[in-house]
Amino acid sequence: MQKRILFSVVLLLIFATIVGFNIPLLTENLFSTSFKLDSPYKAIMDSEKNSYIIDMSKRRVIKIDADNRLLFEIDGGLRKEGTFFYANDLAVDSNGNLYILNLIPDNAGFYTKREEILKFSPEGKFLSKIYEKQYDEERTTLVQRGEFLSLIFRNGELSWFALGDDGVVYYQLNLEKDNRVSSRKLLHNGANIMFYDVKAIDENRWIFSTKQGEIKVFDFQKKEYTSNTMVSEQANYLKVCYSLFVDNDLNVYFTDIGGLSLYQYTIGDGGIGEKRIFSVDELEGVDRSIFYFVNIIENDGEKILTSAINNSIIHYDLVLNKLIDNVDKIEYKTSHIIERTAIYLAALLSLFLIIYLVIILYKYRLKGRIPKILYTISSMIIIVAVATSLIVTIMISNFSKRYEDVVIEKSSLMVQLISKGIDGDLFENIKSQKDFMGSDYQKIRNDLQGALNYNKDKWNSGYYFAVYRLIDDAFCGFMYLSDEIGPTHPFMGWYEEDESIPSLAFHGDIAHEKDQDEFGTWIYSMGPIKNSKGEVVAIIEIGTDLYSFNQENKKLVQGILLDVITMLIVLILTSVEIIYFAHLLTRKKEFELSNGFDLPDGGSFFSYSSFVRPFNFIYSLAISMSIAFVPIMMKNLYVEFLSSGALPLFGLPSDVVIALPISIEMLFFGIGLLIGGSFISKMGWRFLQIVGIIFAFVGLLLSGYSANIYMFLISRGVLGFGSGLVLLTSRSIINLEKDPIIKSSAYSNFYSGGLAGVTVGAVFGGFFADRFGFSNVFYIASVFAVVAFIFAYQILISNKSIINKVIKSVSEKLSFVSALKFLFNIKVLSYFLLAIIPTYAAGMFLSYYLPLFAESKGLNISDIGRLFMLNGLLIIYLGPVVSSFVKKSVKDDRLALILGSAGWAVSLIIFAVTGNILGLVLTLIVMGITEGFCVVAQNDYFLDLRIVKEIGEDIAVSYFEVAVKIAEILAPIIFGWVLIMGEKKGMWVFGIAILVAAALFFIISNIKEGRKNE
Repeated sequence: MQKRILFSVVLLLIFATIVGFNIPLLTENLFSTSFKLDSPYKAIMDSEKNSYIIDMSKRRVIKIDADNRLLFEIDGGLRKEGTFFYANDLAVDSNGNLYILNLIPDNAGFYTKREEILKFSPEGKFLSKIYEKQYDEERTTLVQRGEFLSLIFRNGELSWFALGDDGVVYYQLNLEKDNRVSSRKLLHNGANIMFYDVKAIDENRWIFSTKQGEIKVFDFQKKEYTSNTMVSEQANYLKVCYSLFVDNDLNVYFTDIGGLSLYQYTIGDGGIGEKRIFSVDELEGVDRSIFYFVNIIENDGEKILTSAINNSIIHYDLVLNKLIDNVDKIEYKTSHIIERTAIYLAALLSLFLIIYLVIILYKYRLKGRIPKILYTISSMIIIVAVATSLIVTIMISNFSKRYEDVVIEKSSLMVQLISKGIDGDLFENIKSQKDFMGSDYQKIRNDLQGALNYNKDKWNSGYYFAVYRLIDDAFCGFMYLSDEIGPTHPFMGWYEEDESIPSLAFHGDIAHEKDQDEFGTWIYSMGPIKNSKGEVVAIIEIGTDLYSFNQENKKLVQGILLDVITMLIVLILTSVEIIYFAHLLTRKKEFELSNGFDLPDGGSFFSYSSFVRPFNFIYSLAISMSIAFVPIMMKNLYVEFLSSGALPLFGLPSDVVIALPISIEMLFFGIGLLIGGSFISKMGWRFLQIVGIIFAFVGLLLSGYSANIYMFLISRGVLGFGSGLVLLTSRSIINLEKDPIIKSSAYSNFYSGGLAGVTVGAVFGGFFADRFGFSNVFYIASVFAVVAFIFAYQILISNKSIINKVIKSVSEKLSFVSALKFLFNIKVLSYFLLAIIPTYAAGMFLSYYLPLFAESKGLNISDIGRLFMLNGLLIIYLGPVVSSFVKKSVKDDRLALILGSAGWAVSLIIFAVTGNILGLVLTLIVMGITEGFCVVAQNDYFLDLRIVKEIGEDIAVSYFEVAVKIAEILAPIIFGWVLIMGEKKGMWVFGIAILVAAALFFIISNIKEGRKNE
């Protein structure tokens, strides 16, 4: 049965992991074979005729092959590393690597906070961040737009431009040489306002399209501009040059978004000329719509243009002047359909396995009946979960509706009031693109920005404005808050729709709606702007970004549900400890009434050593509340230390210094064990336990009070010393128990209580740290230390039934020479050096490296606490099952020990391979399972050594504890050097080193004698 249970659990973990890595596939329709493009923004093609498409309002990037079959998709709209928020541009190199220009706004979706260029593999896997720029100031030119544009790969070089306040910067990154970024700047006031697009013709000439209707070329050799104003070929035809493209022959193409046409632009000795290549109206089967960007790929005599038009992607042959393909539907490859089906099957099997394990638990473990405690806890969980889900759903739905109503109300009111403050007569003086940023245009612009008080107040924070008007019956954008468009920016299909919001506004109404286009998702209101005659001359739109609000709502819901699940688990763990304590009190009362004889239920004699479990739970909870952030706090203190002008501490690298608090805590923990062991037989465990708890209490207070690294290091040492004494005295109370069965049970309960305390403490500590700060967590923890002292005093210390003095055993009278003989025994030495120190050092991955890595990935302290909880739950609930299975399946403790070492090594290698949060979770799962059986195997092997029998288990276990503390002292320093080597490389080396050490241990344990059965 245990084999079946373990096999089912392992399968469940495998299937759950597979599903976890492929959750997006579960969102697809199981039976669909294709999907439609959704608001495509831009498309490019590579030399293999694979297409790369930005769609879903710039929140998805997909790659398709020449047969329009999906190769991969990357979901955006996210702020986490390895993906993007808004994909503003694309480029692909000669090796098929994809580069995405990522724009990341603030939480309100208003100002741009960061732009970066990300590199992905030909399979769509994130590789690295190539370049980034942070924006600390809040400028109108950064409202829902950035400075980077024109991302291009050509001749082994990745390049892009940046349009800033004072000029244009051209960045070049040579991917085939040194991967260094070089730049060149052209000074130009208001470049980010005046220019639509810029491209490099060659090393000395840049070409610009301006919002004043010009194409300009700047020659660096001549240091001058040449320009040409766009002239309409027809009187009723508005020509607006938007984006540019330069091919390998240095031909320049530009998109005319007014005439829905593509032009080739020539610059020669005979002057500037242009030739229309095609118009959308001429393309059979293509919906009449604006296209903004083109990409041209030249290969084997072909010249293929790719562009996004309406809800499709076109491919046009510029050599044959004909449309090749019009793609509006993407087919799934057969392999994708098979993979998706497999993921659905894995999810279904996971569900079946969960049901099966529940049935097994009910039928064999619970013997067909549910214990009252389990029934109570389960009922409580179900009630809380259902109630929370209903409350959250209703609350968020109501909140979203209220928010949208408020936005509509505010934006409608602003439309009504602001429109009356705009001089509508000024619009009559702005007739063409060349009037952009003229005096009348700027007067309207300044009045509108002033009416919104430049978005400096709470009432207008996050709100944009846009102005539209009709030019020759064409609906055109006139002005954006961000100055992203010129005065004649055409839009198609929007105004012409029946009962459209713009149409209602032009008829004098104030209307509102939610809308999604290729640029984003919005909620806004529109209303008329009138001249002095009362005529509608323009309409104004005021609104805000809806997608970011919905994202924040989604995060809120996920956060609430995660908090509820976390609190339920904490509640369960705490309830188990409370119920266990209540049970002990009942047994104690029955024992006292029976005058020390057998208990009425025929059970074993009661032992006060059992009370060590609830004490250890409370104490471990107190000292573990900071486990999720000690390295982070040290890092912050060290940054302040260095910023004050101080030299590096002890000349050590930063990563090693950050590890010092844990190393010092473990060092003084070991010192506490040694000093306590020397005095416990003379002073008694009661005195040392009081001293230990007082030291821990003082250490927690000092940690909270620490204002510099020296105080923090001292405080951790004080805490470690106290914890060493507390562990020693707790174990001594258990050792006083004469009944071996009761003693064994007490030890098991002692560690179970401690592990539960660590788990609950990590969660509580993370929760409080996010809300009250690191220092206050230590103060709260000190309160729990006081509770632990009161418990210990009332239940243990003041209890006269427990012997105070620990009598020395015969083994403790051994000479110093005997101790050296024991420690340098080849079996013991190899065990400590090759099995214990490497694996326990790897186990410190949780205490030291996990918090730093998780914080670097944007996780808060509460989330880090939850990661500790995951590991603890695996050890508590899965560990005994795995340990029992391994014990029965692997008869030789050495093999089980080697298997445990391999588990630790594999967990580190998994992290080295993945290097992300999902990989971290998988690493914690493997670590939890490994620790669940490896610690038992190590203990059994050690206690079965002949020399341990000779020296005595008590003293041998003391040496074992010291060895463990040495490992935990060294571990943070090891991880510090791992970081210096490089995260992935260092983890690989550490993992391989553990495997090598395990192999050496196995060899030594085979060739040397010393086990009693050998």
